[in-house]
Amino acid sequence: DNLRIYLTDLNYEDDQQYTLTVQASDGSLSATTTQTINVTNVNEAPWFEASRDAVSIAENVSDNTNIARVHAEDPEGDTITYSITAGNTNSKFTINSSTGLIETNGTLDYETTSSYTLTITGTDTSSNTATTTQVINLTNVNEAPTLASMSNVSLAESVSSGTSVATASGSDVDASTTLTYSITAGNDEGKFSINSSTGVITYV
Repeated sequence: DNLRIYLTDLNYEDDQQYTLTVQASDGSLSATTTQTINVTNVNEAPWFEASRDAVSIAENVSDNTNIARVHAEDPEGDTITYSITAGNTNSKFTINSSTGLIETNGTLDYETTSSYTLTITGTDTSSNTATTTQVINLTNVNEAPTLASMSNVSLAESVSSGTSVATASGSDVDASTTLTYSITAGNDEGKFSINSSTGVITYV
């Protein structure tokens, strides 16, 4: 019968050639020969580490802040080019195509997007690819409220006490925030009061 040799799990990077000694025996006498097997290289895809920890950053970090670095290995030692291929809403992050360094790109806002899951693709010189994900969570930073501009108001000098004069209207981007209104200047004689909850200004 013909002799068949089966090989599995070959890896060119480990062994490029096998020289087998093959023996045939009739029970008392034997003969040997050799079989040389050359393994040819197949360009294989790069690979990333199995998983990455999430990163948390404050929403008010500066532009071009370093966030994380990804790294892929290539079996052939090819150069890897990195890119963000999904999850980068409004292009808030960039990646250095050579080093894999992820940085912020512009202003972040917790109230708009509190978490990003970036898909990072590593591409070798033969266009083989591998992907990994990097989760970036934003932490909230308390931001100052804003007050709408108020128009001038004219009052007759005979105005009655308790008359509503104007209403201050403020807003705050931070969730579940209650604004408290107060008059902090210009009311030395105490002629006016403001409702701390509603912002209504009243002639006292």
